[in-house]
Amino acid sequence: MANAWFHHLLLVFVTSCNWVYQADAYEIEFVDYSSTLPRIHGHTVIRTVLENAEKKFELMKTLNISKCFDDVDSKDKVEEIHWWHDPRRPHPEDSIETGNHHMDIFASPRKAKEIQTLLKRSNLTAVTLIDDVHRLFKRGMPKKRRRSNRMTWTNYQSAATINRFLDLVAKKVPHATTEVIGKTAEGRELKVLKLNTNNAAKAFWIDGGIHAREWISPAVVTFIIKEFVSNYSRHKTVIDSYQWYFLPLMNPDGYEYSRTKDRMWRKTRSPSLRKGGCVGVDANRNWNHKWMVVGASQDTCSEVYAGPYPESEKCVVAVRDYVLKRLKPRKDVQLVAFYTFHSYYQGWMSPWGWTSATPQRHDE
Repeated sequence: MANAWFHHLLLVFVTSCNWVYQADAYEIEFVDYSSTLPRIHGHTVIRTVLENAEKKFELMKTLNISKCFDDVDSKDKVEEIHWWHDPRRPHPEDSIETGNHHMDIFASPRKAKEIQTLLKRSNLTAVTLIDDVHRLFKRGMPKKRRRSNRMTWTNYQSAATINRFLDLVAKKVPHATTEVIGKTAEGRELKVLKLNTNNAAKAFWIDGGIHAREWISPAVVTFIIKEFVSNYSRHKTVIDSYQWYFLPLMNPDGYEYSRTKDRMWRKTRSPSLRKGGCVGVDANRNWNHKWMVVGASQDTCSEVYAGPYPESEKCVVAVRDYVLKRLKPRKDVQLVAFYTFHSYYQGWMSPWGWTSATPQRHDE
């Protein structure tokens, strides 16, 4: 039931983001957001379709593209060509029935011409999926403004605005409370909103924004909160079935850095413990479970740097302690779900990430 409900709610998010939540006025200084974007004017995304996996791997070998766009962790590291979608993963458009495999390629104007020529010679389709990636990025940037008195879902909000929204919900809505569960390396609060309408025996955790540049993630989490508190009767059965815990921004330091300095920033902003090391850790790979087993790096400049040791990041420690020391030991409620929202990949992923084997309770 939970899966079907979340898919429905995400559809609601796409179609009805016109609700406005009034808040106290706050100040935002003008920021030249254009300086945060990578230099990708005229860069496109090209899609081709291969009839089987063998042909896909042949094309991968021919193109010899070293990195996915999603793995670029700084606006200054964008190259002329990247995979737009990691070809090693199933593509959302792949068809089991036909066996077709889709491949999306990010390319500069010069490289795009070369790829289109190559695909044409190979009798493969070459469809322009996105004709100007820079324009797409620019469209999603925050609107310049100095003063606002409302929280909306037609613009990406600052970390401060998101926290103000949580506090206002707690102030205005019965059975809603906020709690600061810790602080980040730069001193920002990690704020959780708890919604408990029925003292349910089950608890449901939802967080977002662990990867800084994935702005739609905290937007979705805050929208779920908005939908719960403004349309309670519509979702009453689901809301009353759980005690809800929301952490919209798990990595507010990185989030703010991606908003004001570097749109491609992904990691936290904790200083490196190594002399000359790069700033930040991939908090999603910093948990003390199968740490460094797969998909992680000990290169401090890598976008998947797992940290100097497990749970080195303050945001990870804060969530760990809150869940394991506050929620799990409780006798009156059982934590039954822990959901984390990411972006780009249109997938519904479940444990485990380090092996293809499934947990014992996977069928549940």
